[in-house]
Amino acid sequence: MDDNLFEVEETGLRDSFLASVGARVKFRRNKSRISRRVLSERSGVSERFLAQLEHGKGNISIVRLKAVADALDIPLCDLVRDERAPREDPVELPGWRAHPGAIADLYRHATARDQARVIELLVGSRRPVPA
Repeated sequence: MDDNLFEVEETGLRDSFLASVGARVKFRRNKSRISRRVLSERSGVSERFLAQLEHGKGNISIVRLKAVADALDIPLCDLVRDERAPREDPVELPGWRAHPGAIADLYRHATARDQARVIELLVGSRRPVPA
Protein backbone atom coordinates (compact mmCIF):
# COMPACT_ATOMS: atom_id res chain seq x y z
CA MET A 1 0.00 0.00 0.00
CA ASP A 2 1.20 3.52 -0.77
CA ASP A 3 1.90 5.27 2.56
CA ASN A 4 1.50 8.70 0.96
CA LEU A 5 -2.04 7.86 -0.13
CA PHE A 6 -2.93 6.95 3.45
CA GLU A 7 -1.50 10.26 4.71
CA VAL A 8 -3.53 12.21 2.13
CA GLU A 9 -6.73 10.39 3.11
CA GLU A 10 -6.03 10.88 6.81
CA THR A 11 -5.30 14.58 6.27
CA GLY A 12 -8.52 14.97 4.28
CA LEU A 13 -10.57 13.33 7.04
CA ARG A 14 -8.90 15.49 9.68
CA ASP A 15 -9.46 18.68 7.70
CA SER A 16 -13.08 17.74 7.03
CA PHE A 17 -13.66 16.97 10.70
CA LEU A 18 -12.04 20.23 11.85
CA ALA A 19 -14.15 22.15 9.33
CA SER A 20 -17.36 20.52 10.60
CA VAL A 21 -16.44 21.22 14.25
CA GLY A 22 -15.69 24.84 13.37
CA ALA A 23 -18.96 25.19 11.48
CA ARG A 24 -20.87 23.83 14.49
CA VAL A 25 -19.13 26.27 16.83
CA LYS A 26 -19.99 29.17 14.52
CA PHE A 27 -23.58 27.99 14.09
CA ARG A 28 -24.12 27.63 17.84
CA ARG A 29 -22.44 30.99 18.54
CA ASN A 30 -24.64 32.72 15.98
CA LYS A 31 -27.72 30.90 17.27
CA SER A 32 -26.88 32.15 20.77
CA ARG A 33 -26.41 35.64 19.29
CA ILE A 34 -23.05 36.20 20.89
CA SER A 35 -19.93 37.68 19.37
CA ARG A 36 -16.56 35.99 19.17
CA ARG A 37 -15.37 38.46 21.78
CA VAL A 38 -18.04 37.33 24.25
CA LEU A 39 -17.37 33.66 23.51
CA SER A 40 -13.67 34.33 23.98
CA GLU A 41 -14.27 35.95 27.35
CA ARG A 42 -16.56 33.14 28.50
CA SER A 43 -14.35 30.29 27.29
CA GLY A 44 -10.84 31.66 27.76
CA VAL A 45 -10.04 30.88 24.11
CA SER A 46 -8.67 33.84 22.13
CA GLU A 47 -10.82 35.55 19.50
CA ARG A 48 -8.12 34.88 16.91
CA PHE A 49 -8.11 31.17 17.65
CA LEU A 50 -11.93 31.05 17.61
CA ALA A 51 -11.85 32.65 14.14
CA GLN A 52 -9.36 30.01 12.97
CA LEU A 53 -11.49 27.26 14.52
CA GLU A 54 -14.69 28.52 12.88
CA HIS A 55 -12.92 28.48 9.50
CA GLY A 56 -11.70 24.90 10.01
CA LYS A 57 -8.07 25.93 10.46
CA GLY A 58 -7.63 25.59 14.23
CA ASN A 59 -6.78 22.18 15.65
CA ILE A 60 -8.22 22.70 19.11
CA SER A 61 -7.51 20.51 22.12
CA ILE A 62 -10.40 18.64 23.69
CA VAL A 63 -10.01 20.66 26.92
CA ARG A 64 -10.27 23.99 25.06
CA LEU A 65 -13.19 22.69 22.99
CA LYS A 66 -14.95 21.66 26.22
CA ALA A 67 -14.48 25.24 27.49
CA VAL A 68 -16.07 26.53 24.26
CA ALA A 69 -18.99 24.09 24.61
CA ASP A 70 -19.49 25.12 28.23
CA ALA A 71 -19.43 28.80 27.23
CA LEU A 72 -22.09 28.05 24.60
CA ASP A 73 -24.05 26.08 27.24
CA ILE A 74 -24.19 22.95 25.09
CA PRO A 75 -22.84 19.42 25.54
CA LEU A 76 -19.41 18.78 24.05
CA CYS A 77 -20.83 15.93 21.97
CA ASP A 78 -22.91 18.46 19.99
CA LEU A 79 -19.67 19.87 18.59
CA VAL A 80 -17.85 16.62 17.81
CA ARG A 81 -20.54 14.20 16.64
CA ASP A 82 -19.55 12.00 13.71
CA GLU A 83 -21.87 12.60 10.77
CA ARG A 84 -20.91 9.26 9.24
CA ALA A 85 -22.22 7.32 12.23
CA PRO A 86 -25.88 6.40 12.17
CA ARG A 87 -27.74 8.73 14.48
CA GLU A 88 -30.49 7.55 16.71
CA ASP A 89 -32.50 9.89 18.82
CA PRO A 90 -32.54 8.75 22.42
CA VAL A 91 -35.80 7.21 23.50
CA GLU A 92 -37.04 8.52 26.78
CA LEU A 93 -39.46 6.22 28.50
CA PRO A 94 -41.94 7.92 30.77
CA GLY A 95 -41.63 7.17 34.45
CA TRP A 96 -45.39 6.83 34.72
CA ARG A 97 -48.04 4.57 33.31
CA ALA A 98 -51.10 6.27 31.91
CA HIS A 99 -54.52 4.78 31.62
CA PRO A 100 -55.32 3.97 27.95
CA GLY A 101 -58.13 6.53 28.09
CA ALA A 102 -55.66 9.20 29.15
CA ILE A 103 -53.37 8.30 26.26
CA ALA A 104 -56.29 8.52 23.84
CA ASP A 105 -57.19 11.90 25.32
CA LEU A 106 -53.62 13.15 24.83
CA TYR A 107 -53.69 11.95 21.23
CA ARG A 108 -57.07 13.58 20.60
CA HIS A 109 -55.76 16.97 21.78
CA ALA A 110 -52.42 16.74 19.96
CA THR A 111 -51.68 18.74 16.84
CA ALA A 112 -52.17 17.06 13.47
CA ARG A 113 -48.39 16.92 13.05
CA ASP A 114 -47.90 15.19 16.41
CA GLN A 115 -50.71 12.76 15.62
CA ALA A 116 -49.00 11.90 12.32
CA ARG A 117 -45.72 11.28 14.18
CA VAL A 118 -47.50 8.97 16.65
CA ILE A 119 -48.98 6.96 13.79
CA GLU A 120 -45.58 6.81 12.08
CA LEU A 121 -43.97 5.54 15.29
CA LEU A 122 -46.65 2.94 15.87
CA VAL A 123 -46.62 1.66 12.30
CA GLY A 124 -42.80 1.67 12.28
CA SER A 125 -42.71 -0.43 15.44
CA ARG A 126 -44.78 -3.14 13.73
CA ARG A 127 -42.32 -3.61 10.86
CA PRO A 128 -40.63 -7.01 10.84
CA VAL A 129 -37.21 -7.06 12.45
CA PRO A 130 -34.45 -8.08 9.98
CA ALA A 131 -32.82 -11.41 10.77
